[in-house]
Amino acid sequence: MASTDLRALEAPLRTLILCFTLWKISLLLIAASSPGPGYDTSTNLLLLNLQSVEKKKLPSWVQYLIGKLIRWDALYFVHASNQGYVYEQEWAFGWGFTRMIKFSTIVFGVATTFRSNALLNGLLLLEEAFRTLVSLGNGSNINTFRRLIITGLGGICVGIGFLTPQYIAYQEYCGATGVEDTRTWCKNTIPSVYSFVQAYYWNNGPFKYWTMSNIPLFILAMPMIIILGVSGNAGLRNAHFQQIFSATSVTSEKELGKRLLL
Repeated sequence: MASTDLRALEAPLRTLILCFTLWKISLLLIAASSPGPGYDTSTNLLLLNLQSVEKKKLPSWVQYLIGKLIRWDALYFVHASNQGYVYEQEWAFGWGFTRMIKFSTIVFGVATTFRSNALLNGLLLLEEAFRTLVSLGNGSNINTFRRLIITGLGGICVGIGFLTPQYIAYQEYCGATGVEDTRTWCKNTIPSVYSFVQAYYWNNGPFKYWTMSNIPLFILAMPMIIILGVSGNAGLRNAHFQQIFSATSVTSEKELGKRLLL
C-alpha cells in the first residue's frame, strides 16, 4: 500500500490525469445508464436540426449520448440568447441568464442567480426590515432609519429582477391595442407569464409532482429526507437548544409585558 502511494507521488501528473479520466468515465457511464428520457424532450429538436443541417442521420449511439448529456433547459437558454424570446414558453427561463450569455466572459465570475426562486432571498431582507422597525419602536435614531432605507432598497432590487421580464412579456403579449386574440393569462388578477407557462406547458403546481411516474424519484430522495428528519428531530430535542429557546421566550415575554405596561 505504501509503495503504491510512493509511486503515485513520484508521478503526480500521470496520477492526476488517470484520476481525472476515470472520474469523467464514471460520470459518462452514470449519464448513459440513466433510465428513460427526461420529462421534457426538447433535446430531440436539437437532433432533428443537426440532421437537417448535415443532410445525414447521426449514428444511433451518438444520438443516445447527446440525448443523455445535453440538458433540455440549456437549449431554451441558448435559443433565447441567440434569437430572443420567440416562443411563449421561453419566458419561464431566466431573462438575466439569456442576456449574460453574450457577456459571459465578463461576468462569469459574478455569483448571481436569475431563477424565480431567488425571490426567497428577499426573506432575509424582509426579516431585517421587521427587526429594524422593532428597533425604531424602541427609539429612533438616524442610523436605524438609514438601515431601514437600505434594506428596503435591497428588497426593491430583488423584486425588480423578477418583475422586469414579467413586464416585458406583458407588453409583448398583452400590451398591443386592438388585438382580440390575447393570451388568457393577460386577464389574470396577477398577469404573470412565468406562472402561466409553468402551469400550462409543464403542468407545474401544488402537489402535481406527486404522480405514480415520479415514485422512483421520491425513493431516491428518501435516504436524505430520513437523515434530515432524524437530525432535525435530534437538534430540536437537544438540551442546549431547548435552553436557548426557553431563554429567548422568557426574554420576549418580559419585553412584551413592559410594552403593555407602557
